[in-house]
Amino acid sequence: MPSKAQPRPGRREPLSLTQEARINPDIQDRLGQQLRAMYDQLRTEPVPERILDLLTRLDETAPEQKH
Repeated sequence: MPSKAQPRPGRREPLSLTQEARINPDIQDRLGQQLRAMYDQLRTEPVPERILDLLTRLDETAPEQKH
């Protein structure tokens, strides 16, 4: 009877659909802090002029879809 292949040392088998990945709570906290800082910075940046122009053109071409 063939045996199941063993993973190489230092390598993990992929998670099955029923398993969950677990991250250390300290790492989760640090990731959350970094993501919040990154998105807060993005919120304060001005919208590029070409995006504003595109939004204006879209508003002009589809006025019946405005809410």
